[in-house]
Amino acid sequence: MTNKVLMARYELGNNKTNTNKKTTMVFQGTVRKVSNDYKLAAFDSNRALSGVTP
Repeated sequence: MTNKVLMARYELGNNKTNTNKKTTMVFQGTVRKVSNDYKLAAFDSNRALSGVTP
């Protein structure tokens, strides 16, 4: 079985209060190949990740 790590970075914003405040979010997932499919094996957000600089 081969594991692959995927990372995504995006900005989460809130303009409801007209402050236009944005927060950078990072998600990391690990997928594992099982037969002919890839299955999500782990998923973390930047709260759970350490050492990641967005």
